Amino acid sequence: MISVNSAKLHTADAQYAGIYSCFQEIAAAFSDCPNNGFSNSPAQLTMAGDDLLHKMVGMNTDHAKDQKKLTQKVISEKGMAWIRFMGEANLLEFSLEDWDEWSCTIVDDLIKEARGPNAWEALGVAETDRCIAEECKSHIMDLGEAVFDKLLPDEQHAIMLFIWARCCMHKDLNVTKGRATRMTQSWAEHNLVGLMLLLNKDNCAAVALAAEGADALTAAEERAINVSESGAVKLCALVGMYLNNKDDKKGVQDLHQILFMVWFLVHKKFPDTSNT
Repeated sequence: MISVNSAKLHTADAQYAGIYSCFQEIAAAFSDCPNNGFSNSPAQLTMAGDDLLHKMVGMNTDHAKDQKKLTQKVISEKGMAWIRFMGEANLLEFSLEDWDEWSCTIVDDLIKEARGPNAWEALGVAETDRCIAEECKSHIMDLGEAVFDKLLPDEQHAIMLFIWARCCMHKDLNVTKGRATRMTQSWAEHNLVGLMLLLNKDNCAAVALAAEGADALTAAEERAINVSESGAVKLCALVGMYLNNKDDKKGVQDLHQILFMVWFLVHKKFPDTSNT
């Protein structure tokens, strides 16, 4: 079963609400299906949204800030869902005496917070019921955290495991840039002359003046050299700006594609190297 939906808003909270809503729809469909879709099922099983959240071990997004916040929220909500589950499971193991003691403790604490029985009763049935429900949820989380803390580190890791895959294009790009950066550093380490700097017009003029002038570089001349790059990564970015600029009013991308059609009978666009 899959669910394909678009987010109405791009906030992390709205996107998570959409994800959890899909989980609830899938869980409801499974629970309502006779014999859960299996002819030999011994009993009708039920599923909730948290059951699917427990099994979520990763997601694949881009690197946008809202996706980073969304991933952090999913990880947080998954952790709380597991803590809540362990707390509820622990509560079901209580004896009647333990249950009475636990529930009385909750009510006694709430009465103290309300500053006495009279003030507590003055809140009304609806409000006291709401307070008891909220306090029960808090105590269930405390029970779950106590159970989780007793687990072995490997068990805790398996429960909370979550992998944020993100975009592989950026990983490939970072690997390529990392190799190029390390290679550039190795030239100085081995006293080798590096590649020719690929200077823009302003920096080229500043470096030309430096070559003709005094021995000591001015701050502007030194900056022009430091900010200028060299090598294949920079060259590909420059060529991309000329043959496939992200601004379609700049560059010669149309001419580039026409020439490929004329010369090679192929509709070819230069790689999008000016967009990262």
